[in-house]
Amino acid sequence: MTKEMKGFDTRVKVLPAEYQTAWKEIMNNLWIYGDFTDSNLMPIL
Repeated sequence: MTKEMKGFDTRVKVLPAEYQTAWKEIMNNLWIYGDFTDSNLMPIL
Protein backbone atom coordinates (compact mmCIF):
# COMPACT_ATOMS: atom_id res chain seq x y z
CA MET A 1 0.00 0.00 0.00
CA THR A 2 2.84 2.41 0.75
CA LYS A 3 4.10 2.21 -2.82
CA GLU A 4 0.63 2.92 -4.21
CA MET A 5 0.07 5.82 -1.79
CA LYS A 6 3.36 7.40 -2.86
CA GLY A 7 2.14 7.11 -6.44
CA PHE A 8 -1.05 8.95 -5.53
CA ASP A 9 0.93 11.65 -3.73
CA THR A 10 3.18 12.12 -6.75
CA ARG A 11 0.18 12.49 -9.04
CA VAL A 12 -1.50 14.97 -6.68
CA LYS A 13 1.57 17.24 -6.63
CA VAL A 14 1.10 18.10 -10.32
CA LEU A 15 -2.58 19.01 -9.93
CA PRO A 16 -3.87 22.58 -9.43
CA ALA A 17 -4.02 23.88 -5.85
CA GLU A 18 -7.79 23.39 -5.50
CA TYR A 19 -7.47 19.71 -6.37
CA GLN A 20 -4.59 19.26 -3.94
CA THR A 21 -6.68 20.81 -1.17
CA ALA A 22 -9.62 18.56 -2.01
CA TRP A 23 -7.35 15.49 -1.99
CA LYS A 24 -6.01 16.40 1.46
CA GLU A 25 -9.54 16.79 2.80
CA ILE A 26 -10.59 13.44 1.34
CA MET A 27 -7.57 11.69 2.82
CA ASN A 28 -8.09 13.30 6.23
CA ASN A 29 -11.72 12.15 6.28
CA LEU A 30 -10.88 8.63 5.13
CA TRP A 31 -8.24 8.10 7.81
CA ILE A 32 -10.26 9.61 10.66
CA TYR A 33 -13.60 7.91 10.06
CA GLY A 34 -12.55 4.74 8.31
CA ASP A 35 -11.20 1.52 9.70
CA PHE A 36 -9.29 0.52 6.60
CA THR A 37 -6.66 -2.06 6.01
CA ASP A 38 -4.39 -2.25 2.98
CA SER A 39 -6.67 -4.52 1.02
CA ASN A 40 -9.90 -2.55 1.32
CA LEU A 41 -8.63 1.05 1.14
CA MET A 42 -7.07 0.96 -2.32
CA PRO A 43 -10.29 0.03 -4.21
CA ILE A 44 -11.97 3.08 -2.65
CA LEU A 45 -9.22 5.39 -3.86
